[in-house]
Amino acid sequence: MQEPRASGYRAIHLIVKQDGFLIEVQLRTQTTHQWASDAEAFSALFGENYKQDGDSVIQEFLRLRALLENTPDDAHKAADVSTFTALAQKVRSMLKGLPNESEEVNDE
Repeated sequence: MQEPRASGYRAIHLIVKQDGFLIEVQLRTQTTHQWASDAEAFSALFGENYKQDGDSVIQEFLRLRALLENTPDDAHKAADVSTFTALAQKVRSMLKGLPNESEEVNDE
């Protein structure tokens, strides 16, 4: 990818025409697909678009997780793992702040 987005989103989008219809095809690796799926899930939970460029805790967490997943174990830097752990704890705290489904049902 020549100019990857700062948000961490990675995909190649192709528009093809089939039987008069335009169809978008996204080419992703397993890691980039997982990143996009997770970004969409976090976006739905928090009402933000995490695929857009930004520097939120969620985006930094997703970027660093993708980096660590694509790096051989022996090449992980202690600082990256430490930063990832701190970000994971922040994300966990954010998720704990969300109402769960059983609470929402009981409030109605």
